[in-house]
Amino acid sequence: LHSRCAGHLENCNDPNFRQFRFYAYYFNNYFGHGMANSAETASAWLTVLVSVERYMAMKYPMLALTYCRHSSGRMHVIIIILLSVAFNAPLFFTTRCSRKNVTTETGESKEILVTYYTAFGKSTDYDIFTWFRFVLVQIVPLIALCIFNSLLLTVVSESYRKLRTQQEVKEISHDGNREVPNSSKHQRTVKQLQIERRQRAQTKLTLMQICVIFLFLIGQIPQAFSFEKIANVIMPVWCGKCCKFRIYYQVISILLSQIGFSLPFFIYFSLNRHFRKILLTCCKSKPTEHCTTRYSRATIVESRVY
Repeated sequence: LHSRCAGHLENCNDPNFRQFRFYAYYFNNYFGHGMANSAETASAWLTVLVSVERYMAMKYPMLALTYCRHSSGRMHVIIIILLSVAFNAPLFFTTRCSRKNVTTETGESKEILVTYYTAFGKSTDYDIFTWFRFVLVQIVPLIALCIFNSLLLTVVSESYRKLRTQQEVKEISHDGNREVPNSSKHQRTVKQLQIERRQRAQTKLTLMQICVIFLFLIGQIPQAFSFEKIANVIMPVWCGKCCKFRIYYQVISILLSQIGFSLPFFIYFSLNRHFRKILLTCCKSKPTEHCTTRYSRATIVESRVY
């Protein structure tokens, strides 16, 4: 692999720009590739973790209050991140790059960066690791998310049916409660409103999580098949490394992956009032400790926000 500039940019041959590209290429080769895959692994399993929390909050709320606390949730997130970095550590040692002087067609000498596989990157162990990673980062989370997504859809449907049933019962019993004192009716109405409000909030959060799961499926699964070791197996025999179909597929999969990574933020920002309020408050010029203390209770368990 070579780091070349096609010449479409005016500053392509500028020495400072070339030096910047070299530094960026070194960073991506030695650090960025491994960290990007670690972030992908953590994102996949954090999505599964949140899906489990959403299902427990909707189906077993008392159990969720016991296990989905702030301390345990923070510990789970830290453990997943550390395990993701440790699991993807071999990817930091698969490729290396070096500078090389080449002669162009016009006889001009240029310096380029050449990427090459290390001994580990060429070994059978790396092939086994690639397939093992494919199973743990794409296949297993895919199966888990499909299962929990189906369960969440079922729970949301049941929640809507319960709300409709409660509304019908309330309308039927409205005439029969005319003799009840006003204070009792007021207390009952307030309690019913609180329950309905909580149920609507739970349903809204679950729908947001379902959207995030769909984005994960759309963004991460196509990219999983663009890895070289995986693509060599699933791509047609006539489609080599320079095949246009393969290049287009890689570009589209990267685009879908970027969309899948970025859209969940906008979904939560537009649909979650508390998330939006906390984010906007923390972005202001207030001390971080004040912001954290003021809204720590709102961020402990997302299922309690309504």
